[in-house]
Amino acid sequence: MSEEAEYTAEELWDLIPRTSGKVRADVMMSLAKKVTYRSKHDALALMESAREIYEDPASEALISDKANAYLGLAYSLNQLERVNEALVEMAKAIELYKQDGFSFQDDLLRAQAEMFSKVGNWQAALECQLEAVRLNEIEGDQKFLGLSFQNAGNCLGELGQFAEAIENHKKAVAIYTEAQELDEVGNCFEKIAEFYLELGEYVEAIAYGQRALNLSFFNYESESLAKTHLIMTKAFLAQGDLETSSQHLMDAKALANYASEKNWKLIAEVEQTRISHLKAGGFADAADEAEVRLETLRELVK
Repeated sequence: MSEEAEYTAEELWDLIPRTSGKVRADVMMSLAKKVTYRSKHDALALMESAREIYEDPASEALISDKANAYLGLAYSLNQLERVNEALVEMAKAIELYKQDGFSFQDDLLRAQAEMFSKVGNWQAALECQLEAVRLNEIEGDQKFLGLSFQNAGNCLGELGQFAEAIENHKKAVAIYTEAQELDEVGNCFEKIAEFYLELGEYVEAIAYGQRALNLSFFNYESESLAKTHLIMTKAFLAQGDLETSSQHLMDAKALANYASEKNWKLIAEVEQTRISHLKAGGFADAADEAEVRLETLRELVK
């Protein structure tokens, strides 16, 4: 078979019945890549057929052929929200890529971690990210080492290990600063502020929240800004500073409510914080009215 770029999807469909063995599987894999955006189910069926051929010893398929088939299946199943099945195929792919000396195993580990996070297995996701950290440290790839530390920090945060999460994000900040990836520095500042808030260290939460806001002035992203203002709202509220808390609350509410693409979970969280603010200010009746409205939103938000 020549380079796949020379063939259209229609030509590849025509080739399948005229080929056999490994060549047929190669055609199927090439076709699956072309049709995946039009029909995820067709792509999955093609990859499953290719996998069966590659797994037959008579096909004399290379390790990389099998690994590519497992990886393709993992991504395809993940797109169809069949995540547990995707994880099985991803594990097979990673094992074969290790045997084959594949150079980008950290990418695969991060993808595997993302799948684990989708099913709420944050401990497994963390283990993947820490292994990616180890590989990046060995390879000396600073850009991806920063990403791996950042991702590991997010997993630790989901596990409630906030001090360790902060430590990992600070390591990422140092790497991103050296590389002048300041967008990511701002994202890390936001998460560090969030984790300090969880630890009840409000002064640190406010300090890092303000640093995130300062950087966001140069890179306006409404959702990220809303989340940071919400963190600042909660931190100042915890300190009893209702006036400053109110200012950040108004910004969080405006940014969340009027975003072009609404994050309804974030909007609900902002409203819940507004209710806490009303109660702290002695406006119990207004808080009760807001609770009734929020209940409707909670019933609908997934």
